[in-house]
Amino acid sequence: MRSKRFAGEHIGRPIVIVGAATGTDTHSVGIDAMLKPEGLPRAPWPEGYKAFETHNLGSQVPNSVLVARAIEVGR
Repeated sequence: MRSKRFAGEHIGRPIVIVGAATGTDTHSVGIDAMLKPEGLPRAPWPEGYKAFETHNLGSQVPNSVLVARAIEVGR
């Protein structure tokens, strides 16, 4: 994966991703598909690479919780 190599060569630390379905949205399929190895077959999932630090908060997450978590894990 090109972004894995780029992160190692140019950033020098994991890329942090915080994902959630916010508000009253109960559909976490899209978040799972983007972040988890079992989400989509043959997809380059961030959670499966050491170049990424992922935080999947799930569904029905208040916007304030998503922002707070992003601030918490930010570097």
